[in-house]
Amino acid sequence: MSSVARFSKGGVHPHDCKQLSAGAAIQRLTAPEVVVVPLAQHLGAPAKPVVEKGADVLKGQVLAEAAGVVSARVHSPVSGKVKRIFETPAASGDRVLAIEIANDGKDQWVEGVQLDAADADPALTPAQVLDLIKDAGVVGLGGAAFPTQVKLAPPPGSGVDTLVLNGAECEPYLTADHRLMLEQPREVIAGVRLMMKVLGVKRALIGLEDNKQDAFAALTPHAVDGVEVKLLRTRYPQGAEKQLVEALTGRRVPPGKLPFAVKVVVQNVGTAFAVFEAVARRKPLVERVVTVTGGAVASPANFLVPLGTPVKLLLEKAGLDEERCAALICGGPMMGRSFRHRDIPVVKATSGILALTAAEFTPREEQPCIRCGRCVDACPMSLVPCDLAANAEFSAAEDAVGADSCMECGSCQFVCPSRRFLVQWIRLVKAQRRRIKK
Repeated sequence: MSSVARFSKGGVHPHDCKQLSAGAAIQRLTAPEVVVVPLAQHLGAPAKPVVEKGADVLKGQVLAEAAGVVSARVHSPVSGKVKRIFETPAASGDRVLAIEIANDGKDQWVEGVQLDAADADPALTPAQVLDLIKDAGVVGLGGAAFPTQVKLAPPPGSGVDTLVLNGAECEPYLTADHRLMLEQPREVIAGVRLMMKVLGVKRALIGLEDNKQDAFAALTPHAVDGVEVKLLRTRYPQGAEKQLVEALTGRRVPPGKLPFAVKVVVQNVGTAFAVFEAVARRKPLVERVVTVTGGAVASPANFLVPLGTPVKLLLEKAGLDEERCAALICGGPMMGRSFRHRDIPVVKATSGILALTAAEFTPREEQPCIRCGRCVDACPMSLVPCDLAANAEFSAAEDAVGADSCMECGSCQFVCPSRRFLVQWIRLVKAQRRRIKK
């Protein structure tokens, strides 16, 4: 068995609560009668609609084209008719432009999709593979939703020699990536190889936390010819790009730089599966696996969900207990966002929906900082979170050196005995610094 690697500084070890859904095989959810497909499902410019109200659409048909270099196509998850184009609430709290489609129930795919294809055409050139990924609207499925075709085109001269795959899934409760690796290991590795082909690299490292021994065993037989599966110490935030790169390669990404700077590209294992489907099956990204879990649902699950499905349907399917539910969170408990509007749709970045009880979710009552230094020890970026928070609180943003390096992982807030809202304060000081720069 591979030795267990880790990052060198900070991090925390919250209860992972993954046992709730780790054993739940992926279930396919039927698309609802109406889907609402947001046009801002990725980092960068929202896509521009190319259909109008009343238009008939097929499943997988382009609804909106990328609006810039850092943008991604959006496709229809159902066949049916466009009812309207309007603004709808998102998990972020913003209102975003979206396309509402009445599902005709026929499930008719756009021409060219080959759902039964087992392998990609080996004759495809790297440029052709990249075009297929772009055409399919693939984005990073680990949370950031960065357009994959952009990430697979590193700056000239960067000399990228290693592809790193994030299978850590370090956020508590979430098990969508775990189940995907366990149930579709060959396809995940095939997607890795396609990305290696685009990048022209000979080495790929797939990192899994050591609480996923079954996924490690499932992937390893397929990992040959430059692909290696490595175990990582279970410690949050092991799945963060810089921590993952350090643990797997020993290279440290400098402050303010991206993994390109140390000749590495990082992708998520869910993204690898989406790449395989885009290239081998010509299937656009119109569905994803979402974990629905927490103490307030009767049957924690991992659902394969059509994008645009309202979150309330997932909660109903998992057996939400309204009386026990104290909080709803989109994403993981460390970096996710709480929400109340249950009609928000599943999007490409939706990794999980948590329904937590009062025992799992305790409202914070902030107290003054006692200068204990625990946040400093926990910060994986070697920052001083208590000072950055004070810079925000007392309008001294110009002194908040290093704030832009904060990835808002929440490790500092997790260990703070004064229950300080450190992440929120640091977000504020980062916004203040952006205004100063303008």
